[in-house]
Amino acid sequence: MATQGYDVFLLAPGSVDQMACRICGTACAVVRNVKGPTSYASAITKTVSLHDRFTCPHSGMDWHAQALHLAEAIEASPSPRLAQQMRLDLADLLQANRVGQTVH
Repeated sequence: MATQGYDVFLLAPGSVDQMACRICGTACAVVRNVKGPTSYASAITKTVSLHDRFTCPHSGMDWHAQALHLAEAIEASPSPRLAQQMRLDLADLLQANRVGQTVH
């Protein structure tokens, strides 16, 4: 499952040339000039916008979903020590799947 702001990005057309996944650092695939909703609210109100959609090619894989959960937990953790331990787990997971470093 892709999560906007982590492994999928919906941006104004032509505003950036490339994006990297915030989870694994992999270059995202891009589809330019997509016409559609860009948020939950715009989907509910059936509001469409022209945008570029960047998606990590690993999005939806089990290991990537686990890495996403770790990244979200790191950001939400009130404990720096616990966050550091989770960063180590995340680094191990990324290394096991032979991908780059996360930006977290």
